[in-house]
Amino acid sequence: MINCIFVSSTSACFEWQNDCAYYCEKEYTVLINGRECFHGNTNVFSLFDLEPNTEYNLSIKDSDERLNFKTLDETVAISVKDFGAVGNGVTDDSIACQSAVNCLPKGGRLYFPSGTYVVSPINLKSHITIELAEGATILGIADKTGYPKLPGEIYDIKNGESVHIGTWEGNAVPMHQALIFSEYAEDITIVGRGTVDGNARAAGWWDDIYNFEYARPRLMFFNRCDNVHIHGITVKNSASWHLHPYFSSNTFAGADSPNVSIPITFPSRPTYSSRFTEMVFEKSRSPSLYHSIS
Repeated sequence: MINCIFVSSTSACFEWQNDCAYYCEKEYTVLINGRECFHGNTNVFSLFDLEPNTEYNLSIKDSDERLNFKTLDETVAISVKDFGAVGNGVTDDSIACQSAVNCLPKGGRLYFPSGTYVVSPINLKSHITIELAEGATILGIADKTGYPKLPGEIYDIKNGESVHIGTWEGNAVPMHQALIFSEYAEDITIVGRGTVDGNARAAGWWDDIYNFEYARPRLMFFNRCDNVHIHGITVKNSASWHLHPYFSSNTFAGADSPNVSIPITFPSRPTYSSRFTEMVFEKSRSPSLYHSIS
């Protein structure tokens, strides 16, 4: 039996249920609308480069397995290069990328074509999709001063209630802003076959790690967010934790926190890194993790 685990406007993740824990007993071929699109032997597999708001028929070659599914609709799809991003691995694309996110309409998709986009932290907002094409890399800037210092806890000027901003290991403490960052937002999707690379070694984040005034930045940090979906991308070389939902819900992480979902690839751990942690679902509800590879 095939189950659809996750679907976005351009990608989908599936699980072929059987008696095996991770790998199937033999390799298989997936067809979509009669066309071969995937060959492998894992129980969980993903499809990319799909069309939005489109019905598909999925089948397993030489079997009776069939499944119909439909991709999500979207309001608009725009390229980050239309906002001046260069993607040559040298130019600082921070302003162009952030401007593109800021201008993206609700329900829209921001597309990163193949290239290397050097950036400082990017703030994500609600109701958007970020798609990283195969060969696209978001690369953290190799300069610590490019990562803003955030307070751990501030207070409402009217009623004095606490507002948490930064955190480290469960405590509200000052921190450097994460490369991919969102707080108090919802309905955020990050998909594709591209990469988010923290570039931590080049920036010196792995040097003398116990003597930083502020907590090191995470690669991707979601504070009090709901319905965060991350599918297919590769994440690597974080200054500290790679994926950190904090007091978040319904998070999905998939190769695949209340409801987080992700199929993600984590490359082998560098021997020269310190406290290189893949994922920390901290005080988050309903996390889902599928098909992660270390």
